[in-house]
Amino acid sequence: MKKPERNTSTGMTLMELLVGVGIIITLASIAGSRIRGLVQRAKISAAETTVDYIALSLNTIKNDAGFYPAELSDMNQVNPPEGFKAKNWYGPYGQGLSLTDPWNNPYFYQVTEGIVCGPDIYKRYAPPHTDTINFSAIEGKGTIIVTSTEGASGMKLPKPKPKPKHLAEPTLFSEKAGGKGGKGPGTTVKKEKVITAGRIWLNGVEIISPNEFGKGTITKSIFLSSDNKLEIRVTSNPVGTMTIKITSPFSTDSTFTLGSYGRDKNSGGTKWDADIIYGES
Repeated sequence: MKKPERNTSTGMTLMELLVGVGIIITLASIAGSRIRGLVQRAKISAAETTVDYIALSLNTIKNDAGFYPAELSDMNQVNPPEGFKAKNWYGPYGQGLSLTDPWNNPYFYQVTEGIVCGPDIYKRYAPPHTDTINFSAIEGKGTIIVTSTEGASGMKLPKPKPKPKHLAEPTLFSEKAGGKGGKGPGTTVKKEKVITAGRIWLNGVEIISPNEFGKGTITKSIFLSSDNKLEIRVTSNPVGTMTIKITSPFSTDSTFTLGSYGRDKNSGGTKWDADIIYGES
């Protein structure tokens, strides 16, 4: 009787086939990762280049007109945006530049206001009177910042010398004679001499009232005219002072922040997700 012949073909076993498929998948994964890395590098490079060209256009606008536009889209306008004079506007600027990054998000842009008035120091006079300052600005929004100055800390109280009542000065220190925890001569203390009451008017309108003082730095949005009149009246703390400054985006001192949030579309991040900010790369 004839014995059945053995199959001597050299075909792959199931295990060999699975191993081969695994190798192919691994190689494909490595290749895909490298390709994705190359794509991200290309996008980052494109974003950096575009940010540099946008910044160049913004600086050209400032050289022509004296300050930066309020919105990034303003640089594409043929006619001057609000606050700009026609004779100093040569738009559109940055023609052909995309204002959307390679991840399909708009480039972020923010103007930091520059000073148009101040900083000046004011104090109470005896008797109180009103200080007046006139200044020019580009009509539009602005900000007033009032900082009340405190007295020096770490001063040592001198040994008090009696004075006639009619020559006595306002009390500058909180002192307790004797007793546990008392503050007497030679004690190091912090003396505070902040402005606690006053009024500030801009173009005849009160913008800061007495009850707003004594609570730290005051920051308020205001509207500026081309010609402005600021009036300041301090009615408390003869030994205290305050600093006042007014800022505007339409200032020769203004600056800007420009960039892209990158692949993750959020502020911060590292590697592929790192922010791309003009002047920081």
